Amino acid sequence: MNKLNKTAIKFFLIAILVLLLLPMINYQLKFANELSLHGSETQFRQPIRSFKSYFTGQYQDSFANYFSANLPLRSYAIKTHNQILYSAFKYTNASQVVIGKESYLYETPYLNAFTGLNYIGDSAINERMLKLQKIQLALAKINKKLLVVFAPGKASFFPATIPNDYQQIINKNNHDEFVKAYQKNQINHIDFVSYFNKLKQTTPYPLYGKYGIHWSQYGMNIALDSMLHKMELATNQKFPSKLNLETAVINGYRFTDNDVELALNLLVDLPKENMAYRSFQFEKNNKKYKPNIIVVADSYWWLAHNNYISKEIFKEYHFLYYNKSIYDFDQQLPLTLNDDLIADYLNRADVIVLLATEANLNWFPYGIDDQLLNILSRPKQNQLFSEEAIQLKINEIKLDVKWFQAVREKAIVNRADLIQQLRADAIWVLQHP
Repeated sequence: MNKLNKTAIKFFLIAILVLLLLPMINYQLKFANELSLHGSETQFRQPIRSFKSYFTGQYQDSFANYFSANLPLRSYAIKTHNQILYSAFKYTNASQVVIGKESYLYETPYLNAFTGLNYIGDSAINERMLKLQKIQLALAKINKKLLVVFAPGKASFFPATIPNDYQQIINKNNHDEFVKAYQKNQINHIDFVSYFNKLKQTTPYPLYGKYGIHWSQYGMNIALDSMLHKMELATNQKFPSKLNLETAVINGYRFTDNDVELALNLLVDLPKENMAYRSFQFEKNNKKYKPNIIVVADSYWWLAHNNYISKEIFKEYHFLYYNKSIYDFDQQLPLTLNDDLIADYLNRADVIVLLATEANLNWFPYGIDDQLLNILSRPKQNQLFSEEAIQLKINEIKLDVKWFQAVREKAIVNRADLIQQLRADAIWVLQHP
């Protein structure tokens, strides 16, 4: 072995040793801050050592989990590993993420939806359609409006760049069959899948980011305009105007426009593209009609909810995320989502919006159809009660010590706010005299 080879081997071994020692050196000296990682992670706290936990082995197991999750320079190791997989092998460790042609990023539920791999069948489509048809008719009798919104999907918007493994399209998919059924049976809806596919031929700015899975902020802006206009037509009312201001074009991403790229946790950012961001505000006009609204939706509604929904456009607003958790204008509400609570919201609502992207149509509308049918079929449910009548009944409950205590205990059991429980019980009593 010549001298040059020996030197190379020594250098290689020293480099490996330095890499192995770097985490421990950084643990002591803190010369490099950890990089931010995206996605969900289990958080482990440093365990407290005790005589019992030490000799039962519980402490050692807990400390191993804690140290593994907080290993010095762990974020650098993860991002370097992910970068090698992506750059060298066009592969990603991110859950459900696949790389399409021209480096477009997709998630498998959207590919399965577009190609029809998750098609629920004609009978299921018809069954769900009939439920919503009954709901729409029942709501119309009490002067409330239903609006179903089909949000677009990345795969149907960019079919030319989906991976070769997903190029074969099965005859039917959930979106197409739902839309046919809704059109035939006159269920009030907006089909943004078809609308966005028409717009992409003429729109000056991207409706989707190359590395995102949700509609762009610019695309959401267009969709929100259409939804508000549809609600105005349905209620025969004029809402406060949405005032579009300037549109900024940048080479980069904001909001969720590259959310899939972030999930990859790469060491180096992917090439950027020009994206448009339109700022707007709602007219401050208390004389115009502000509806009470319930939105039951998936993650496509988050962009609007987090940044643009306000009391300037809606009087009362509740967002039921996948019909599992509840949000108002400002926060998540610590309430149990049950039929009584939904009935309370429904009693005051003017418009009920059900929104889903094509990837979630296999389980749309998230069980809210059965709950609404149950609520609307209750005795006297179709009778509207004035706010004055409800408040009088609440006052009656409060004046009765035993009754009020029973409602208080029910609120604790239901993990509900006392005011909400009082209201729900007052409405129930009015419905069942």
